Amino acid sequence: MMPLPSFPQAQQAQIIRANQRDLYHVSSLREQTESVLRSWLGTRWLTRWDKEVDLLVKLAYYGATTGRAMQTLGEEYTDIWQYSFAQRATPPASRTRAGLILLPTLSAYVLSRLGSRASLRERYPPLGELLKALPTGLEVLSEINLAIFYLSGTYHDIAKRVFGIRHYKAIVDTGRSAYKATIIFFAWTLIDSSTPAPSNNGHSKI
Repeated sequence: MMPLPSFPQAQQAQIIRANQRDLYHVSSLREQTESVLRSWLGTRWLTRWDKEVDLLVKLAYYGATTGRAMQTLGEEYTDIWQYSFAQRATPPASRTRAGLILLPTLSAYVLSRLGSRASLRERYPPLGELLKALPTGLEVLSEINLAIFYLSGTYHDIAKRVFGIRHYKAIVDTGRSAYKATIIFFAWTLIDSSTPAPSNNGHSKI
């Protein structure tokens, strides 16, 4: 029995291009949303709620793609798919997909909002120092994770490493043994069909 087809792991360049493409689309969507809101509600309103707008744009983009078990535009561009290494499934389970969306977006939003509140830092100085140091610590952690990604080729961001999400190509790799058996079969068929049948000019004597 031939081995079942397997999907090869996505290359680093594919994962990086997919991430860059997603960042581009999120940025473009945010600019268009801000333009509409600015014309409706004014610049002052947009300046006050800019962080909420950024959060909603990211939730809308990744919710409409990853949240619905579909490829993001970047993943579709590079023809790769998310694969849960822990669950051995693609697409990942709904809870895992929700975590992939909420962990990076909500954590960044909460830290930016809490860190911008001067009254909180004044009332609770230790908490203020912690909120001030957390973004720097997360940035360093992201850089370390990125360095590990360049060495191993898996888990481009922290959220995917936490939930065990890898990327695979959408090209089937059936293995050399399967191809070898198929080639030998067709070669034998071709040789057998091209060999002329032996002629029987004389009559066999009984």
